[in-house]
Amino acid sequence: MSKNKPIELGVEVYHLVKKLPPEEEHVLSEMLMRATADVAVNIAQSEIDFLEEKRSQFLSEARGKIAALETLLLLCVELNYFGKEEIETAMNLCVEIRRMLGES
Repeated sequence: MSKNKPIELGVEVYHLVKKLPPEEEHVLSEMLMRATADVAVNIAQSEIDFLEEKRSQFLSEARGKIAALETLLLLCVELNYFGKEEIETAMNLCVEIRRMLGES
């Protein structure tokens, strides 16, 4: 897995978070930032753990965080915080990372 894709996703999400209204600073902002950081961290941990069971667990957690991140981004669209076009890059990166993790 390219370490660049999870980092690209993180950078993209952090740019989006800056556009959220101040009242979301302690709710959606934190949830989005945590989910995107967890994706990158879980993938990194999977790459250094040599026990297959632990490796699988980290990758499973990364897939779960990607699903959460996609859901949160779609929620932001529904709340009119972002347009669909604004989250397109982040959503495409989520799809690409899921494919790299073996999930379509």
